[in-house]
Amino acid sequence: RERGILAGERGGINLRPDLRLRYLNQNAVINIGSNVYSSGDGGVFPSGLLLGVIKRFENKDLFAEAAVEPKVNFEKIDHVFIIAMEAKKEAPVPMAIPVKEAGQ
Repeated sequence: RERGILAGERGGINLRPDLRLRYLNQNAVINIGSNVYSSGDGGVFPSGLLLGVIKRFENKDLFAEAAVEPKVNFEKIDHVFIIAMEAKKEAPVPMAIPVKEAGQ
């Protein structure tokens, strides 16, 4: 139940790049072959999407990192949807204006 940030790596021709699961706790118990799922935090992606499988676990200076083999073969993707997100703008709060009563 460790949490990290999954990021892509640049690949070359005939090279299937790994993903990197970063900012893991250095004391985390991560088993090779474990599945990596989306958490749903942030509201962009639903929780429970299978993203990949752990290939390696490495301790760095400040955090740990895991190499993840993507579950998707990017060479076989035919359609991609790009979701553009906008920051939610808050409605302005109306200001109270004092009203003089008749005779004042």
